[in-house]
Amino acid sequence: SDDDQDTLQALGKRKRETQSPAERLVAKRYNAHKKALAHAWLAVLKLPLPTPALKMALQFLPSHMLPHVPNPLLFADFFMQAYQYTDSSVIPVLSLDGLFLLMTQYGLEYPLFYTSLYRLLRPSVLYVKYRTKFLELLTKCLVANDLLPGHLVAAFVKRALRAALAAPPPGILVSLALVANLLRKYPECASLIHRDETNGMDKDPFDAETNDPTQTRALESSLWELSALEHHYYPAVATLARSVGTETRTTPMHDIDDFLRHSYKSLFEQERKRSQKRRKVALTFVEPKGLWSEGDVLCGMLDLWSGEEDAKGKKEVAS
Repeated sequence: SDDDQDTLQALGKRKRETQSPAERLVAKRYNAHKKALAHAWLAVLKLPLPTPALKMALQFLPSHMLPHVPNPLLFADFFMQAYQYTDSSVIPVLSLDGLFLLMTQYGLEYPLFYTSLYRLLRPSVLYVKYRTKFLELLTKCLVANDLLPGHLVAAFVKRALRAALAAPPPGILVSLALVANLLRKYPECASLIHRDETNGMDKDPFDAETNDPTQTRALESSLWELSALEHHYYPAVATLARSVGTETRTTPMHDIDDFLRHSYKSLFEQERKRSQKRRKVALTFVEPKGLWSEGDVLCGMLDLWSGEEDAKGKKEVAS
């Protein structure tokens, strides 16, 4: 409010009046250094950077620069251009961190954000080195926002499951957990679970080729991909796919961070430790006395054969 702003201005003025000349000089120099640092970085970012340098800048700026410059929105153009980068799928993924920070903490308005995010959600992104960072930011963008329309959420649900069909097990687990949370958060998407009119890609009205989530007709489709994932070779994937849509109101939401930690190595170690804990199951309760039971036609045949062999051995020794 206006009263709060007046109070803050009065406090700031009083603080400046109580400062010594040396302290005011230090503050002015500090602000001047921050402005100079921001202008230097902006001048560098206008240069045609090679891809390795561009990757380093996209990872460095969100955590080391934006919180310290006077006006972080000056870097918005750089992140938006990188977000629209089409020659590589890694550059848009790395730019997502800085762009999301500018939108949530500094008030940046970017109407095409979710359209570009939908375009990035492809099977190839689940194989890249920065997969974990992308999935973490994807979860924040979809779950933390309570004002997303149902048709947009349904498009992301379908796209995530389509990508999961061609993804490695760690990526599939994250996609399934995210889909389960979205279906519970947005009840208007429950029809995707209960509708069984479409089976397979041929009869699915969902348009997987378009990159516009508003034109996918996702709400008219069904989640037949879950049926395919229920027959996955990895048991954890099959179990999680069967549980999607069967949760109750008391069932807690999936913690996506637990799934983001998984890799091929961690899943292998998890299965190895689980197999070591399994007890040996008894196959019989009575110790067998022979290969065949008494009264069987072949019972005693091995004893007869062993007796003949012993007789031949004794004859050879005697000769």
